[in-house]
Amino acid sequence: GGLHGEEPAGPLALLKFLRTFQPKKYPKTKIIIIPVANPTGFDRGVRQNFLGRDINRHFFDKKLVAENKIICDFLKNEKIDILHTLHEDFERKKFYLYILEQKESGLAKKIVKLAKQFFPIDKRPLIEGCEAKGGILAFNLNKKKMSDGSLENWAFRRGTPLILATETPVKTSLAKRINFYLKTLDFLLKR
Repeated sequence: GGLHGEEPAGPLALLKFLRTFQPKKYPKTKIIIIPVANPTGFDRGVRQNFLGRDINRHFFDKKLVAENKIICDFLKNEKIDILHTLHEDFERKKFYLYILEQKESGLAKKIVKLAKQFFPIDKRPLIEGCEAKGGILAFNLNKKKMSDGSLENWAFRRGTPLILATETPVKTSLAKRINFYLKTLDFLLKR
């Protein structure tokens, strides 16, 4: 959560989740949580970090610095099965998500179904300049080369088979966005 500092629902949901999390319920599951990936941006309520950089555009830099280096060093020896990044969209009143997966899982449709309990779904055929269907922007590196420098792309290129980047609409209540993220985390852990 919190790759972009002005997107508070993810970090707040993760912190709330950690207060009640019971690891013994999932003895065979290793969960790595980075609740606030961009602490200086979060503290100031801005997208960029203390260097004025959007950290989610710099995971492929030749020389990693600051949060990018810390996150990459922390995750480089981990085998990650699912990466879920919790984003928010300031311009939209509707939910959508990005998914990168090595093989079709059907997970995106299930997350959209869950999101319908909280938000309207963005059903435009083109979202953020990308083809979409039912609020889902599906990517496969064999179909489309992504080189945006994002954590999502970095993890996928390292072999993480499933990446979700959910985008809750900021123009809805913060409580609703936090509750959606708590339900989504519960759903993913039960899967």
